[in-house]
Amino acid sequence: RSCMQSLRQLSSNLSGRRISGWTSLSSARLSVCSVGEGQRRRRSCCLASPAVSSVCSSSRHFWTNNSFLPSLGSAEKTVHRERRLVRYSMEKVFEVVSNVQDYHLFLPWCRASKFLERGQSNKGSDSSHARAFAELEVGFKGFSERYTSEITMMRPKFIQVKAVDSTLFEILTSEWKFSSGPSPSSCWLEFQVDFRFRNELYNQVATTFQEEVTTRMIGAFEQRCRDLYGQSDDKEKR
Repeated sequence: RSCMQSLRQLSSNLSGRRISGWTSLSSARLSVCSVGEGQRRRRSCCLASPAVSSVCSSSRHFWTNNSFLPSLGSAEKTVHRERRLVRYSMEKVFEVVSNVQDYHLFLPWCRASKFLERGQSNKGSDSSHARAFAELEVGFKGFSERYTSEITMMRPKFIQVKAVDSTLFEILTSEWKFSSGPSPSSCWLEFQVDFRFRNELYNQVATTFQEEVTTRMIGAFEQRCRDLYGQSDDKEKR
């Protein structure tokens, strides 16, 4: 009951709140796809901010199955995908995302983060493949969850973080893909998160605020880049 109350409180707090991550967008196009009970709804809107942006363009897609079946584990997993052009190099953005031990310093609701095991093996001349395990703790008010994640990295192109022993999530996987942007000091960032709670009631509540939580988290990574590297590389050249 306390977990459900915390989730509902989180949903209430997020609704109506202007997420700070949006202030980093100068011109972004939001595209949301929602699939529920065999029906697809699509809506588009344009967001604008007078601030100079560290993101050139943004597109996002959100899929979920909203069937209200009573049995646990009946819901399909929820998938959120987003693509952004970021005014920092692949190497810099990769460094921020791969430093999992620092997540508790800037990510919302992350209370603790540390590496448990780190290993690396080089394959090829232009990429470095690595595998690691980290322990993360997330929480909000009375709700708390500590779990281990398996991290697969291919510098500076790909990062996957997958929960392997969560009692709360049946599936929790996030993937980051980095590719060259139109200039050496920019890159395309493709982000995807797949999740499904073990409790069906949590799945129904989560669909009401999942998109806003993801937006706030990505905004936190962008702010971390600004905190570590200052103004974006492209801005320094102007």
